Amino acid sequence: MMSTLVPTIIGLNEATKGARDQEDNRRNEARSQRCHLIATCEVSAGSQAQRRQVQNAKVYLDQDYKVCCGEYSCCEMEVDVKYGQYYEHPAFGEDNSSGLITMSPENPPLARWVYLDSETNELRYGGRKESESNVCGPFDWSEDEQYVTLEGNERWLAVRLAEDARKEQEV
Repeated sequence: MMSTLVPTIIGLNEATKGARDQEDNRRNEARSQRCHLIATCEVSAGSQAQRRQVQNAKVYLDQDYKVCCGEYSCCEMEVDVKYGQYYEHPAFGEDNSSGLITMSPENPPLARWVYLDSETNELRYGGRKESESNVCGPFDWSEDEQYVTLEGNERWLAVRLAEDARKEQEV
């Protein structure tokens, strides 16, 4: 009787492994696709006017290498993030896709790393050298693949800068 169970167990293991491999391949394929970045916020966060500025707002790159979002962004020249894409970052060893790249507003556009500035905690973009001394990942998808995570955390904080408040008053 045991001899008849062994092929069944092996078959189940192979089927499970195949399904797991297929899911891993699907997930890796999704990670390699270009994506647009859109901000969302919790219903209880800030005032209604503040939520309106952040909810479903496009994410922008500015000429000062900052990443920002909102109706009144921090950017002098608002350039929509054309896409973000997970990519192999040298800080995380071989065969990883833990870095996040985007196309810069420079002319011609260049692929740049997205990173968290370790001194100011601002989300920025730049070359490999700039990203190395900061938190450059690992970036990933949340479990439901709806949000970008950094070091496993999918919660981000939008901060209103003084120059943003001045721009709002001018408009």
